[in-house]
Amino acid sequence: MTRINQRSDHLVIMVATYNRLDQLRQVIDSIVEGTRTAHELIVIDGGSTDGTIEYIQNDPRVTPVLQGALLGTARCYNRVWRHVESRYSCWLSDDTEVVHGSLDAAVRILEAHPAIGMVGLKMKDTKGPGRDEAYRGGISEYGVLNCNHGVLRTSIARDVGFFNEGYRSYMIDPDLTASVLCAGHRVVMTRDVAVLHHREWAEREGPEIDAKVARDLGGIDNAGIYQEKFAFLAPTRTWPARLRARLVHYVARVLFLGASPDGRRLWLNRRDWVNLAGGRFISILDPILHLGLPYHLAQAIPERRLASPGNPVKRAPRHADPFDRAATADTPGHGPRLTEAVLPIVNTRSRNLVILMGTLNRLSQLRRVIESIVNGTQLSFELIVIDAGSTDGTIEFLQSHPAVTPVLQGARIGHARSHNEVWRHVDSRYSCWLSDDTEIVPGSLDLAVSILESDDTIGMVGLKMKDTMGSGRHEAYRGGLSEYGVLNCNHGVMPTALLRSVGFFNQSYRMYTIDPDLTASILSTGHRVVMTKAISVLHHRAWAEGDDDAEKVRRDMGGIDNWAIYRRKFAFLAASNTLWTRLRARGVHYVARFLFLGARPGAKRLWLNRRDWVNLAGGRFISLFDPLIHIARPYHLAQSVPPALLASGDNPYRHLVDLAAPGALCLER
Repeated sequence: MTRINQRSDHLVIMVATYNRLDQLRQVIDSIVEGTRTAHELIVIDGGSTDGTIEYIQNDPRVTPVLQGALLGTARCYNRVWRHVESRYSCWLSDDTEVVHGSLDAAVRILEAHPAIGMVGLKMKDTKGPGRDEAYRGGISEYGVLNCNHGVLRTSIARDVGFFNEGYRSYMIDPDLTASVLCAGHRVVMTRDVAVLHHREWAEREGPEIDAKVARDLGGIDNAGIYQEKFAFLAPTRTWPARLRARLVHYVARVLFLGASPDGRRLWLNRRDWVNLAGGRFISILDPILHLGLPYHLAQAIPERRLASPGNPVKRAPRHADPFDRAATADTPGHGPRLTEAVLPIVNTRSRNLVILMGTLNRLSQLRRVIESIVNGTQLSFELIVIDAGSTDGTIEFLQSHPAVTPVLQGARIGHARSHNEVWRHVDSRYSCWLSDDTEIVPGSLDLAVSILESDDTIGMVGLKMKDTMGSGRHEAYRGGLSEYGVLNCNHGVMPTALLRSVGFFNQSYRMYTIDPDLTASILSTGHRVVMTKAISVLHHRAWAEGDDDAEKVRRDMGGIDNWAIYRRKFAFLAASNTLWTRLRARGVHYVARFLFLGARPGAKRLWLNRRDWVNLAGGRFISLFDPLIHIARPYHLAQSVPPALLASGDNPYRHLVDLAAPGALCLER
């Protein structure tokens, strides 16, 4: 895994920029001249044409990262953040200026108080309508005080998945603030203004500002994403909370009668009192509790609320700080935890193919899938099994099995995050993910890797999966089509570098939909996705015969609308629903009905079974001549998105379609 920060492993400061050279000079000077703490300043450029690139390449104080394109704020930072190994991290905008000593103070707070996960840097607008406020700091509808900029522990940023890439622009800082709180850490604010914000567009008229925001959002409902993700906090709006807010509001009005604009009462200015009133997770005694300390407005979510099943990060593993030797000791009875200090690279047995599998209390099924992989795979591989705290003997089995690399996470943290926590530490040519209730058909993984090695335009080989029980057992195999006509791969093998470039599994989903998202993500980079012709995976669904499928799915999703997230992320693919694709789908459907008249259930026509014909009809990115094109190959149903769609400005992976952008630093190599 490429490490970006080579100069300092203490504090990494990230600044993203695009064509703002004058403002960038100002923020760089303020950071370097006003920060004594050992740090490394990383400037991420999105393809500037105003001399910014030449400036940061020649400034010895800066580590430049040239991404070559505007990727969106969250993705821009995350592509760097995932490769940062430091004790603390900080993000700043390129139109800001850091007050002398502010970052030093924030780091000292974190070092003195282990329970604090993030220090919010109070930010004051120097122009625009917000310049009359003591500082900026909005409160969300759930009563969380947002940190516009902050310093936090890098291990915590990694635990919560860094910035949420579900947002198009804005809202990433409220989301990160709430995520750190939901992981059980405290978030505090500096007492004094720490950042001056010279908003280059803040002086424009209100309608122009509204138009800019609407344009930047691109139709994405950021507020809706936030509401869905943190809906479990809604019950905190109780009548005592509303009564307290009203009471503090009236007390503040009385205290500030006749006061000057910058006056203080009980050590708080007007904005502090507003936040004390509206912040549901700030103690009403906060001014007294933090008297004499360099921070206040400390937020902490009650334990009973953190334990809610709707908390999206409630079991985020409390990674031992890699810089704290005592904290990296093995946990008795649970084996070594996955931390940067213990396992910088997880796979030590093979750099060819890494197979990831999550499990929890399914020992009998786990034995079967491990045996099928070991006995049915000839190529070099490493099998990593991630346990979420099993109590049925699974842990002892994994620790004693010679063919398994166990990673004991100790708690259920969500399917996507569980895998990503390991994947980020994998260094291999290819990767594969499998479920613990499956069985590999002998030779399937060897075949998938050979397909990838034969054609570098193929980004993923989907492993055809057949249910052996449940309602789907009568189908030839599983493989649903999304509303955008993408054929989903339930399990697959892909190059690890490509997987890393798309951000691994999308952690915005509570459960399910991660495989359709990954399939569409790889297609959106310009690579092809193909399916094995033969069945590669047998799925012995542990709950298929007894449980109510729909009820289990609803319960596991915890109120998150996965398809709404998918729909927003890949909205640019909607343009593929043309008159031609609809006519083609109808035509192929009727041809298939005619061909299979009177045919037995397992019959094939023109080398395709019934499910293949369904996917050929509905797959908008599969050639109509696919059966002929791939007649002599071990794969078919090859999908590829047309270049015109890939070039869309709304394609979240447009920057990966052409990685040969001049001056771009490719982090995935």
